[in-house]
Amino acid sequence: KLFLDELMSTMPDEEVSGSMKNKPALDSVRDIICEVLESGRQALDMMSTILTTSAHEIVDVVRKSLCTWQILSLGDILREMEILGMLSEQDTNDIPEQLQEKFRRFGADLVGVLRLLVVRKFLVEEQQIALLASLGFSVLDVGTWALRGGAERVSVMAHVVVGDQESGGSLCTKAVDGFLAALRKEIMDTSAAPLGATDVNVAHFQLMLLLYHGFPVEKQKEIFLSLVKTLIDASQQKDLYDRPPLILMRVLQFFDYLVYHFCLPSIDLSEKVRHNLFNTHVLRSPRYIPTADGSGMAYDDDKNLDIGNAPSRFRALIDMEPRLYDIRSRAPAKVMVEPDKEAVAFLRGLSEEGYTYADLYSSLTTLLGAGGVCGVSTAKDSEHQPFE
Repeated sequence: KLFLDELMSTMPDEEVSGSMKNKPALDSVRDIICEVLESGRQALDMMSTILTTSAHEIVDVVRKSLCTWQILSLGDILREMEILGMLSEQDTNDIPEQLQEKFRRFGADLVGVLRLLVVRKFLVEEQQIALLASLGFSVLDVGTWALRGGAERVSVMAHVVVGDQESGGSLCTKAVDGFLAALRKEIMDTSAAPLGATDVNVAHFQLMLLLYHGFPVEKQKEIFLSLVKTLIDASQQKDLYDRPPLILMRVLQFFDYLVYHFCLPSIDLSEKVRHNLFNTHVLRSPRYIPTADGSGMAYDDDKNLDIGNAPSRFRALIDMEPRLYDIRSRAPAKVMVEPDKEAVAFLRGLSEEGYTYADLYSSLTTLLGAGGVCGVSTAKDSEHQPFE
């Protein structure tokens, strides 16, 4: 893509106009890139064959010969392809359709190889940490966790941290800490994310909840307390309405989830994570969708809520496209869902942690009320009422 951009910038405007596929020069470049991608896919296919072999001698040779820089290179390629839009399911104007499809296939093969490296335990912990960092999920640099990583990157990261949790490692703990620290940073530091920052993808959020349920009770209480602290601190900011609303909403939703599922996960949480991130056949397989009666919620992390009825001033102010979340267990109609008793007991004992329940209650009402005046400071002359 960078080569194409460079070529386009050196061509006269009259040569650039019209269909790209009709230009001999661009056809030649496209053919070269297609050949490179095809060669790359053949190399990845060979790697997959080697990584899945049952010959112990070959496995030992591969394990001993893998270098950290090689792992970093694979992660960097996947991240850059995603950032440049090469893995998008939607065709872009920047990339010819034929190339877009080949990029997608190359990306899927690359994800498959990275998954195999993790699942077959070819990577030592140092290499796993390097791979996570190359994908944007650093467990060493607090606050830099990529909240908006795409499905491909999140899927590889999920294989690393879930496998680590199953083997009793510490990377899973650092992953959740990094995720929460990144959420807090964007809320507390107005320069970290714009007001209309895009949403966190659903599969990523669900994965963090699933990891939470694998922690000891003391660690779960630590996470709960960190959410309480973030909510209280956020509500006390003077420029609260300049904070990214979608990130505030996700912290509130994490807190809300723990109030009802402090001890036990929601009924289909593990199934959703498995479907979205651990599907071994096709990374972007068809998602589940809501049924007519409202039961069985969508798993799709690309489903956006419809804010078409919002005042035009609000839509112009923030083009944030909130995504459809459904993380708590659904209750039958007219059935009152009770909060988790352990969560209630913990919140009642906040004074032992240096807070009061009154502080928490005040922060919740402040944050929930903030949405009703979103953007008022920038639209004082608008005749429309604030969107609630």
